[in-house]
Amino acid sequence: MTDLHGPKALSGLRLPAGESIEIVLSDSATVAKSYPEIFTDLLRLVRYANNLYAEAQRDIRITVIEA
Repeated sequence: MTDLHGPKALSGLRLPAGESIEIVLSDSATVAKSYPEIFTDLLRLVRYANNLYAEAQRDIRITVIEA
């Protein structure tokens, strides 16, 4: 089995420092209904990360977009 990080990662994304992230969820109502714990945790973690940016007096960097 591969790991989540490192050279054999299942997925990955590298952005230049300071770049914003947009997470686009297609049919988010279905995602929320089918995977409520994962959906809730995703939103909680995005809120947490953005709060850290706000405490550092920086712009919000992560946005969840419903598509």
